Amino acid sequence: MATNNAVNTGLAGQTGTGNFVGATSPALITPNIGTPSAGVLTSCTGLPMSTGVTGGGMVLIATATASNSANIDFTSISNTSYSSYTVVCDNIAPGTNGVYLILRFSQSGVFSSTPSDYTYQNFRFTNAASAVEGAGAGGGATGIAVTSISDTLGNGANQNALVVVNLGNMSNGAFKRVNYQSSFLAASSASLSLVGGASFVANSSAVDGFRFLMNSGNILTGTFYLYGIKNS
Repeated sequence: MATNNAVNTGLAGQTGTGNFVGATSPALITPNIGTPSAGVLTSCTGLPMSTGVTGGGMVLIATATASNSANIDFTSISNTSYSSYTVVCDNIAPGTNGVYLILRFSQSGVFSSTPSDYTYQNFRFTNAASAVEGAGAGGGATGIAVTSISDTLGNGANQNALVVVNLGNMSNGAFKRVNYQSSFLAASSASLSLVGGASFVANSSAVDGFRFLMNSGNILTGTFYLYGIKNS
């Protein structure tokens, strides 16, 4: 009986080495299958999420963990690869009691703290009341307050905050849109606080980075997850 190698050598146009493959349950070793016309990947593992998803899928781009950090930065944002972004800020605790979390943008590699660059409006709910707060362009804000400036963050037990920020149209063009929500137990009263807000960046320069920081003191703990929505 001819061996696999003997038959393989005798075939015209053969490629690769090793055993011949049957139709049922073959085990292929490092094959290059090119671009298949169809396939189901339900049982596959190891797909690289940063490059392996196209057509609007959400991709985890980066993770950063605060440890008494002055700020958490995500830089070199690729607006050609992603159409919009979501940042999940989990278990956020300030180093200083009675502060709030701020979002700033980078343009051309420079983070801005200029009040005229930021406009935002928040609506906050607590156990006892609700109210509107915010800042117009040039209103003194050095960033977007994504938690309440009135019902501030505490660093006591169980006062860690959850913050979710959605960012769209970060490439060139006016009115880059931002919305966000946060929940936490307020520092002063330990009342449950829910904050929702919106903002925009009213200039034509592309945003290429996001920075999170407290208005005073450091970010004691917390994990920040940056997701991107892949361009189709």
